[in-house]
Amino acid sequence: MKPKTISHVLFHVILWAMVLPQLSLIGLNLYSWQLIGEEANMEERRWALVVLCLQIGLLTGTLVAMALQLINKVTIGWKIQLVSLAAHVSYMIFFVATLSDIIPNSIQPWILNEGNVGRWTITLLMPGAFISLYALTRATFSKIKTTGGAGSLIVLSLAMPLLWYAFVVITQPAWLGQLSVVITITLSVIMVTLFLGAIIRLCDKILIGNESGVLYKNHYAVATIFGLIMPILGLALNIQIPFPADLQTPIIYVLAIGNGAILLLKPGMDRFTPQVLFLRFLCLPFTVYFFLVFLPFLPLSLLAIIAMGAGFLMLTPLALGIFQARVTYSEFTTCRTKIGSMKTAIIAVCGFLIIPGYLLVQANLDKKALHTSLDYFYSHDMQSDALSASEMERAANALVQLRNRKQNAQLPYISGSYNKIVFGDMVLTDKKIESMYQLLTGEKIAEAPNSITSRQNSSRRTWLTPPSTDTSVQSMAVIDKGTTKKTLKLTLRNHSDDTHSLYRESITIPKGVFVSGLRLKIGDTWEDGQIFDKKTAIWVFEKITEVRRDPALIYYSSPETLDFRVYPFPKQGIREVEVDFTYHPASAATITLGDQELALTSSNLSGSIVDTNNNAISMEQVSQFAFLRKPYLHFILDYGASNAFTASDFAKRIFEIQQQFDIDSAKISAANISLSSTVEISELSALTTEQLAQEIKSISLARAGGFWQQQALAKLFIDFDKNLKPENLNQVPVFISISDKPTKLKNIDLSAWQSLIPDFDKWYEATPDKVQAHPLSPINASVNQELSLIYPLTGLKRVLILTTQDGLKAVATDTSSLVGDMSLTPEFYSPATKRFVFVQQTNKEYPATDDWQKYASLWLEWERASTNPSLLESKRTYFLNESKNHGLVLPTTSLIVVESASQWEMLKRKEKQSLNNHSGLEFENETDASEPAAWILLLLFAIIAALKPAKIQRYIGQWRIKN
Repeated sequence: MKPKTISHVLFHVILWAMVLPQLSLIGLNLYSWQLIGEEANMEERRWALVVLCLQIGLLTGTLVAMALQLINKVTIGWKIQLVSLAAHVSYMIFFVATLSDIIPNSIQPWILNEGNVGRWTITLLMPGAFISLYALTRATFSKIKTTGGAGSLIVLSLAMPLLWYAFVVITQPAWLGQLSVVITITLSVIMVTLFLGAIIRLCDKILIGNESGVLYKNHYAVATIFGLIMPILGLALNIQIPFPADLQTPIIYVLAIGNGAILLLKPGMDRFTPQVLFLRFLCLPFTVYFFLVFLPFLPLSLLAIIAMGAGFLMLTPLALGIFQARVTYSEFTTCRTKIGSMKTAIIAVCGFLIIPGYLLVQANLDKKALHTSLDYFYSHDMQSDALSASEMERAANALVQLRNRKQNAQLPYISGSYNKIVFGDMVLTDKKIESMYQLLTGEKIAEAPNSITSRQNSSRRTWLTPPSTDTSVQSMAVIDKGTTKKTLKLTLRNHSDDTHSLYRESITIPKGVFVSGLRLKIGDTWEDGQIFDKKTAIWVFEKITEVRRDPALIYYSSPETLDFRVYPFPKQGIREVEVDFTYHPASAATITLGDQELALTSSNLSGSIVDTNNNAISMEQVSQFAFLRKPYLHFILDYGASNAFTASDFAKRIFEIQQQFDIDSAKISAANISLSSTVEISELSALTTEQLAQEIKSISLARAGGFWQQQALAKLFIDFDKNLKPENLNQVPVFISISDKPTKLKNIDLSAWQSLIPDFDKWYEATPDKVQAHPLSPINASVNQELSLIYPLTGLKRVLILTTQDGLKAVATDTSSLVGDMSLTPEFYSPATKRFVFVQQTNKEYPATDDWQKYASLWLEWERASTNPSLLESKRTYFLNESKNHGLVLPTTSLIVVESASQWEMLKRKEKQSLNNHSGLEFENETDASEPAAWILLLLFAIIAALKPAKIQRYIGQWRIKN
């Protein structure tokens, strides 16, 4: 073989096994340091600098050796390989031992997990260490060429586990402090290295044969043992011991058997060489994958052999990798001499990319199917058509596949890459999958098929003790910050000795009053809150409360209800917090904290109608126009595939409900995943059951899918608002859905559309035996029994219906209405004359500030977008940026205070992740990632603890918090 060829091969080996992994490691560590660097003290910074210098030194040495080899200045022999192996192993041990001195004690595991950092370090450096060890063993054992030499290797391979075990048992009583531990670890590393070197050389001799590259003559026996029998035995062992992950999926068995069958083809066949080469490269990714998966754990094979004889099966990927690599290389060389280098390279690349390409294409198809479903259910254009029957079927099938892949074995690297491509490292919860599938098909999704071992693979759950809620407001004060801004200062008290205490209360806030600031006192310093995406802030808040830090959070749970949280508290201690509110000075603004009312403006002011251009009209001026609308029944019939009601059943139930409500006029629509046209009936009592059934039969909507009540109601809200005219202003719908059984889809939220029909605060669900009222928002548990007075207003390019929280009171004294630009002539509908009447604007003596006007404009823009989920989804980033720019909390954002720089940085990173993905996805908590088995983590943990016993207290404290 020519030196140039050797240099070319070495170049690629060093590039892919050493240079690229080391560059990746440096990048990952720098990325992590950006997260924690501001909280590190000088000692931790020094250790981090030492580690960085060692990483750069290791990379520089690798690059220099590669460059000198390429220009034929240096031949990389056993001495350089020994230095490379020692450098890789020493760095891994040093890094693991030093890691706890680099990461500050204040960093919680959810921010940066030491186990994950150590794992990716070992994973990325082990390929370089293995290549160095492999080259070293070929050089140092090159003189062992006889059968006796092979016997010596076997003896050495078997003796090392026994020697190591005897060494540990004999020396353990003499361990004295850290010096003994260091000596033991050093000798253990040497023994493990000798053991792996002997195993590698033994595999070379048995599987490959002599140094000329001629394969061992008993190819079929070797291929059968190492290509078929040992992989299947290893998978069988994985049933009982899922190490390093649960590999019990049918595709793994199929690929293992297929790979073994292809290995049975002896290399160097005269016929079909290109076809055989293609098959070998087709299966090569399978072997490479398992080789890389098991590679970081090769040093532990010595322990596994001592623990159980079957631990030798851990070496199967090593033996198979060496054998298959040499067979594939031999086939490649033979094919190149027959058809040329270019054609051979094309065949090899095409074969190798098929399996990875298939996985990549499948992941992108799944991503497209997922987003099609998410777009329809969580960001649906209210004006667009429903899904077709074929689209519904494809979407349902995609959900089943996604659910099954989610619940199947989580394969290292593959599952992580799949989740990143499809879910953006987020998750579609089982609850959402089940509800979407039920709406698409009208049926409950089938249970996921069990794995081969019938072992269910589900997400791990961290069981945490719920925080104590024995807290209350000790005192409160309203601080005047100008004509349009007040600060609510709260002193909160913990009445227990438990510091794991949470204050949580709702704040009811009228429209036109805005939350514009939040501050939490941490120690002696007031920390300002910042605006973040609501989903991100809630997730971070909940993660922080697992380790008892200092967050405060406020966000909208509905357009007029805030969720307010402060955590934790000293024993029997207090926390101080401030919330800023901005309002229009002409408003009668009153907020409610729990059951306590707080007036932000003078009690002499009455309610007003205010707009974004600082125009105001007193409610007293329009009280003469207030009137109650006449209700009519609007029935929504369940036309889902599983509903057994016939037209006659619906007609009978409609008459029963009509008598109960004593309302004669009605409209009837049918709905499932879509919504039909509406049948209007002026007098129900004039029809017979048969006549009404015929009217229902005229509705042209096929029975399909499930009953999507929220979508049907939202569309009817929008249709009603679009069709408002002077002749029908005096009518209001009472929506009643009818089905043969209660819906299983709970928490229907219609708060985004309530402003379209403000005097309507409930909807009804009718089943064969009862009629139940539901609030438009699940946050508000109660519903009014009477309709509210309304004030139809025009001059805003549309008719707008206004009402107050006072229900039947004609003049509101504790609330105001916020509307759009009233610079056009504002006219109110007069029920007496049945026409719109001009009303003069007043209250100019109470001008609003520029801040309030900006807040009001942004709020109304969000309100308009919220009635169309598609528009709201497309403008998520816009509303977040505007919310931050103006310092205004919107229903899609939040104000949060955290304690440390790392927590602020995690908020930024998680917010970016959230915005880069669909809003229907959720953050994943803790899942079965591709992690080592628990006993391996315990071993690594024991080493760290032995070297750094003081650091163990932090882990014990964190464990106690979680348990």
